[in-house]
Amino acid sequence: MALARPARLHDWGGERLAGRGEIGALIGNEQIYLYGARKRVPAQLELKGAGRLRVVPSELLRPEQDYHLVIDAYTEITVHAVEAATETPLLLSSEQVSGGIRLCVDKPIHAATLHSGGIHLVDFAGAQVRFTTRISLEGKQVTVVRSRPTGAVTISIDGIESRSGTRLPARVLRP
Repeated sequence: MALARPARLHDWGGERLAGRGEIGALIGNEQIYLYGARKRVPAQLELKGAGRLRVVPSELLRPEQDYHLVIDAYTEITVHAVEAATETPLLLSSEQVSGGIRLCVDKPIHAATLHSGGIHLVDFAGAQVRFTTRISLEGKQVTVVRSRPTGAVTISIDGIESRSGTRLPARVLRP
């Protein structure tokens, strides 16, 4: 059986982390940990910004196995490891739809990479446009919804990753 590469297993941007006191103390006290197959998995835990936790396993993970990230006595997140991909995800299409701009890709997207610099919208005057995103259950369609009506926008895509960790090539779109 092939082993998954020791890539980022999960970036968790959980609002539930905010307001739980000092996350750094939980990491330092090893109260946050990863386990699978009834054993603890060595991993580096990094705090990335306000309430974002990055978990990087120190050993190879078995694909198609469930792992569990324990945050505290009340919060446990199940993560399913996938086979490491070597193929680059591709943007198949972009189109204006009711309520936003739909981007279709050929591989499931890691949702946490959308707002951590993966997508930027700029209006005609060059000002940043605030937006939210909706992602389909299978992760292959992302709808970008502007927070306020604007004219034409330019979308910069850079840093979006597939769920297996490969990056979508950088693109600039003018839908």
